[in-house]
Amino acid sequence: MVRNFIKYLLYFLLIVLAGSCELVVDTPLPKDYGLPVYSLIIDEEDYGLFKKNVYSNLKINGTLIISGKEYKIKIRHQGFSSRGNFKKNYIIEYEMSDPILSCPKIILSAQAIDPSMVRSFVTSEIFKHTDLYIFDIHPVVFYINGNYEGLYFLIEPVNLYFFLRRNVKVDELYKAFNGNAFFSYELLKDVKYGYEKEYPEDENFRSLEKLISITSSNTEDFPGHLEKVFDVEKFLQYWVVTILTYNWDGVIHNFYLLKNGSTGKYEVVPWDLDRTFVQEGSLTAFPGGNYLIQKLMNYEKYRTMYKNYFRKILNDSFREDVLFPKIDSLKSLIIKAYYDDRWILSNGYDINYETEKVKSFIKERIIYIENQLRNFQ
Repeated sequence: MVRNFIKYLLYFLLIVLAGSCELVVDTPLPKDYGLPVYSLIIDEEDYGLFKKNVYSNLKINGTLIISGKEYKIKIRHQGFSSRGNFKKNYIIEYEMSDPILSCPKIILSAQAIDPSMVRSFVTSEIFKHTDLYIFDIHPVVFYINGNYEGLYFLIEPVNLYFFLRRNVKVDELYKAFNGNAFFSYELLKDVKYGYEKEYPEDENFRSLEKLISITSSNTEDFPGHLEKVFDVEKFLQYWVVTILTYNWDGVIHNFYLLKNGSTGKYEVVPWDLDRTFVQEGSLTAFPGGNYLIQKLMNYEKYRTMYKNYFRKILNDSFREDVLFPKIDSLKSLIIKAYYDDRWILSNGYDINYETEKVKSFIKERIIYIENQLRNFQ
């Protein structure tokens, strides 16, 4: 009996020791690929519900681990047409703030229509050489419950906190959407069809309606009336970068209109820049297919301003020796995460080939714009 007891005791101890060995084995840490790691932990049942509700704004609680620190967050899907993509976009809301962007809400953008994964970053760098407000953007790698979701870009949303960080007073904020953000009542019967009010959250569109009435008008002192309510110089700068980068998606869609509380004027804020550097239609052929830009070109002072802004951007930032090193630097930073991204792999994309296409576009665009400016009076 004693012998059997000792046998069972030894057997029990072996089981305990084996279990203990399993407990001390560390779970593999997420691979960082040389980038910040955003590792999200969500209850599996909640995660299943989340994946079934892609086309809703359902928020799920989770824990985000960044540099070993835990953050309580809520996550929901972001975007419109992109929700059907294999690689999703997300909005993350913190109880406090993001450690990189220092704001309470961020966007994790898949950039799933940009096989180069450099367009948004490079275009935002060009906008930094203008007087416009531009969002911050940083590459990260993203995990959900230990599974690698791919290379993502951390993007700062354009909202009240965006302007608070920049000491800008906001009277009103609208987002251009639906492909109907025209500056003419001939094309836009109701401003609500083309502009979504972000702030304040009410149905008062009178100030915006006044702006569109002025941009639609053909009064003798059109420039004088317009400049009282609209920052024409910033609009022209926006259009210079839009033309240079071929940002056709930002012509009648995907930009913000801020009514600056300090000046009382509306001004354009760029947004969603992943469709740049792609030949697409005629909207961004020089000098531009937008109703308002074509109207402004009827005035000599605006033509002169426009030409001067082109010259400034071409001299300061839209140059091979400025942009190519930025592209190469970003490519070196993201290349390892790029080639392990399932979306990249499934489509057979190559970062070297795709970034060379962007460079070729820049070279060709410089030649095209220089030729246009020679004959532009």
